[in-house]
Amino acid sequence: MTEEQRTKMVEDRKAYEEAVKAEVERRRVVIAEMAVTPQGKKFLRLLHGLCGFDKADRVIRSDGQVDPVATALNAERRLVYLEVRRSVPVDVLREIEFMEEKK
Repeated sequence: MTEEQRTKMVEDRKAYEEAVKAEVERRRVVIAEMAVTPQGKKFLRLLHGLCGFDKADRVIRSDGQVDPVATALNAERRLVYLEVRRSVPVDVLREIEFMEEKK
């Protein structure tokens, strides 16, 4: 690999990392703006439940053994909410996660 190719690879990598950072920041802003609205709070509460945030990841089969596939699925589902949760303001997060279910 030539020095020019190495330099190009480094530049490409830096450009990629900057693009990823910009996208993460854009998502953070969108989530934070949505989270403060009544509809956004309802949606996040729904996502909280759908992703099983308050539930255990581990799934035990009827034979008493851990089901690794179902456990991994639950963990990944929970990670969706954890990723979104990072962008929600703390005061709003408390309200969402401790909100009483309205019937």
